[in-house]
Amino acid sequence: MLTTRGSKWILALAVTLFLAVAAGFALAASAAGRAGGGTVRIAVQEQGGDDIRIAVPGFVVGLALALVPDDALAGSLNDARPWLEIARVAVAELGTAGDVTLVSVVRREERVRIRTEGGALVVEVDEHGDRVRIELPLGTVERVVRRLDRAAAHATVRAGEPERPSRPDAGVAPEAPAAGAAM
Repeated sequence: MLTTRGSKWILALAVTLFLAVAAGFALAASAAGRAGGGTVRIAVQEQGGDDIRIAVPGFVVGLALALVPDDALAGSLNDARPWLEIARVAVAELGTAGDVTLVSVVRREERVRIRTEGGALVVEVDEHGDRVRIELPLGTVERVVRRLDRAAAHATVRAGEPERPSRPDAGVAPEAPAAGAAM
């Protein structure tokens, strides 16, 4: 039983520290969920060989890309730059399409499937007993595309070209209200 004033202060301090740590964990979990949502999973199984599985929270991919300077990313984007707009639109559409198979190829001892499942892009390859499965949360894919687009825009501005919009509807002026319309 707490009878001294000092013990009451220690108990109050311990409870305060516990609540602060619990709140910190709750905030960190919430931020991680908003930042990456989901887990990037890679599984490789070789026939009669290695079985490798890697799982990384989706927000780690965004963190890693945030550490790469725009110039470094832009330099490696020369071939991919024309495809960024297509990737951005495709990811947005996949996010609203639900679970759907995009590609399915089956030949004798080979199988390739690319589909969306539970908010993730899933790529499965089975070739002569060797299997690879990659799951990428669509939110993570979207963040990667946005980051690459931002790096490409940065490089374009540095090269003296006009900046491209970062979204399909960016840069489009809103329509003016009709004459006599209430504002």
